[in-house]
Amino acid sequence: NESVATISGNTVTIHELGATNITAKQAGNGNYRAAPDVTRTLTVTWDQQTINFPNIPDKTVVDAPFELNATATSGLPVLYTSSDESIASINGNLLTIHAIGLVEITAAQPGNTTFLPADPVTRNLLITKASQTITFNPLSPVKVNAIAFEPNTNSAFSSSGLPLLFSSSNESVATIQGNKIIVNAIGSTEITASQAGSDLYLPANSITQSLQIVEQTFSLLGAVLGGPGRGRLIGINPNGENFSGVKDFLRNPMGNNPVGSLMQGIDGFLYGMTDVGSGTLNGGLIFKVRPDGTDYS
Repeated sequence: NESVATISGNTVTIHELGATNITAKQAGNGNYRAAPDVTRTLTVTWDQQTINFPNIPDKTVVDAPFELNATATSGLPVLYTSSDESIASINGNLLTIHAIGLVEITAAQPGNTTFLPADPVTRNLLITKASQTITFNPLSPVKVNAIAFEPNTNSAFSSSGLPLLFSSSNESVATIQGNKIIVNAIGSTEITASQAGSDLYLPANSITQSLQIVEQTFSLLGAVLGGPGRGRLIGINPNGENFSGVKDFLRNPMGNNPVGSLMQGIDGFLYGMTDVGSGTLNGGLIFKVRPDGTDYS
């Protein structure tokens, strides 16, 4: 059956699946009679193949797509499937992560006209939240007359890009409002930066830096319109040096738009007025502040 195999000399060439009888002959010569023919059956079947599929390392939900690397002993391409495409999907041999969870990745090879299908091989892929770190550089000393400030975004940030939360260990010295540090008095406090994590990221290890609040550097205090809010307390020395902002008028609880001059009371406080208040009638308020810019009320 030469559709299954042909013979040239003593070489057999296989062409397709099936069976054929191969007959050996010897016709004899002047000294020997012809030998009896001997026939053997050659059966041609599919070849077997196996898949080598290494274990897949654990991944995080923010990891980039990556290639799967299973191989078949036949050299034929391997096909992949995911047990849950909402967690991980596959295009060719490129796997893309979509969510946290455990998913089974199966490698298969269906065979062809030469090779039998390979036994599928399944590997587990565990996808977890990603870790993150906080960068929070040391804080420089701040004068007690400083207005509210926030750490520079170049010196305080998370590797995930998620916003940091700050807390103060001594709120009599400094308190936190949103991401701003409010200076209250001379002293020291520990400012802690934390990040609680998200659907994609684990909580970060908190970092704490010491903040020193030092004496003010001006001797005159005044109130002006303008600044980031609706007016500002400013300080300056008689020689014109050390001009700086002390506190901004931000409506609640300071009111807006300071008017008139500051007057010193017998209690040592400086008193002033605003034309917009923070109460129900919104009609302005009287405020007091120490000459060093502290204890505003």
